[in-house]
Amino acid sequence: MSNVYFTELKRYNFYEIQKELENANEDIIINREKVQHMIRKLQECQIVKAISFSSTEQSVSVNNSDEVLGNKFGDDIRYVFDYVGIIVFSDYVIKCFPKYISIPKDKSKEKKEELENKFKEVIQVIENYNRNHAKRKRYFNLTDGRGGIISNEIALKLFLLREYYQRGLYRVEREIIEDNGAGEILWEETLETPGYYKNGKVFHIPLKTLKVEDDESYFTDLHRCVLTEISKEFNNNELLDVFNISPVFLSNLSLDRFDKPGHIKNMLKREQRVQFVTWKQNLLCALYAYISEEKTDNISDHIELFGTNCFNLVWEAVCKSVFDNQLEKSLTVLPGCYLKGAKKTLAEIIDHPLWYNHNYNKCAIAESTFKPDIIGIFKKEERGFELWIFDAKYYVFDFKEENGRYKIMNQPGVEDIAKQYLYELVLKDFSDSQNYVAAHNVFLCPHDADTIIFGYAEIAFLKHLTDIRMKQINIIKLNATKMYEIYLSEIGADNAKNRIIEDLRKRLKS
Repeated sequence: MSNVYFTELKRYNFYEIQKELENANEDIIINREKVQHMIRKLQECQIVKAISFSSTEQSVSVNNSDEVLGNKFGDDIRYVFDYVGIIVFSDYVIKCFPKYISIPKDKSKEKKEELENKFKEVIQVIENYNRNHAKRKRYFNLTDGRGGIISNEIALKLFLLREYYQRGLYRVEREIIEDNGAGEILWEETLETPGYYKNGKVFHIPLKTLKVEDDESYFTDLHRCVLTEISKEFNNNELLDVFNISPVFLSNLSLDRFDKPGHIKNMLKREQRVQFVTWKQNLLCALYAYISEEKTDNISDHIELFGTNCFNLVWEAVCKSVFDNQLEKSLTVLPGCYLKGAKKTLAEIIDHPLWYNHNYNKCAIAESTFKPDIIGIFKKEERGFELWIFDAKYYVFDFKEENGRYKIMNQPGVEDIAKQYLYELVLKDFSDSQNYVAAHNVFLCPHDADTIIFGYAEIAFLKHLTDIRMKQINIIKLNATKMYEIYLSEIGADNAKNRIIEDLRKRLKS
């Protein structure tokens, strides 16, 4: 299998895609029809989108003003991969990088190794996000952009391998009652045995005990067969290293020779009806989903995926974890909060819109209201606490000079800036009551280099709308690798988080 690299939402013309495929494997002939077929299949999955070409294009990346077209081909068309993750298609493993990572033209061994390490980390972050945030059904699927779902087949296979390393093989347990064994004493059965008296006490011999044995079964052999098949596929697709997982070769029998798919699914349904252990139920469901996957002999039509078309949500989850989001936490546990009797969360004390009706002379409170992305409350070196208002923004800002004037591109909309001002206002009463210092209002963006303070955004009339001196919205480009390391870390994460805050304090003061 050949590795091909693309960047999420970057504009590619038809020949650039063809060239990347040709460079990945010089032994494979890539004609125009084959590239069209690949693009069309990925368009069906809503992974690749066609957009119109403009001779005045300023941005490398797609933006909201671009017109999304149907399945068209031509010199006036650009294609974007609206996806981050792995695509296994035909003879290729396509690796789609997040849009903030630039793929260099230099494909030397050192550069490729550096790229692969970055990609592995991104995949680990996506996998961690899926485990912690996505429901199980969502974990195995992607949205297709039209209300439907696409099978996230690699995620299903990965789940089966991970589950094996945690739980072992599926086994049917047999319960055996034995005499004087080492297992649990079954008192009801023991008391039914004849007893004898000694020193005024009744003794029952023997003691009836429970012994649980694993029984080699149809499902154990099926589990072995599936694990082996998945391991062989991952090995051929060079995905074992990407997921940092070892192969499991436990069977010499192929799944085709094991049993017919229809019979396997009937057997799994029957076993599900009598199995009440949760992890075994989940495993049986995953095996059923794996057997149910449509297999095709035409390799050019089969697509396997692991990734997301919503990496902005992943970045938001990373920022919430690293900056210890306080929004949904009870006021009783907030750092430096004196409202110890209050059981509400910080989000719940934000005012909701009030709607009044003259006919009924009554008012109603709306369910939804302002909801900041991330609220951080951090202790200062001296006394007191700081309240930071963060907004995780998955943008790659571009600042350029054009005819003597500077132009910003790929930026959030004006409503995003306005909302940050309003978040500061709605939290002011609470912040003042707790003597918090309203420290900073910040956009957090991923960056493929060292952390920098990119600049700030403001709207003058909103900033001076009240007597309050509103904060400017600082734009911070965070080193994504360091953020991911903290997000994935189980040891020393708290110290690393504190170091990031201290570093940002120093940078924002300078």
